[in-house]
Amino acid sequence: MMSVTVLDILKGLFVAATVGAIVVLATNWPGRLDLRVAMRYLRSRRSSRLISLITVIAVGASRSA
Repeated sequence: MMSVTVLDILKGLFVAATVGAIVVLATNWPGRLDLRVAMRYLRSRRSSRLISLITVIAVGASRSA
């Protein structure tokens, strides 16, 4: 008899979250205007040391498209 462990539950939640993130990215992919606005914002904040990690990740992900 197999018992479900906490690790199995966490693995399942991770897979579900990954699938959800892929669906959100596929349905809400940024357009050209969004990318231009994001790049302009990043260029203006380049001299600042307080660029948030989330902003860098978001623009980097949208640039690789």
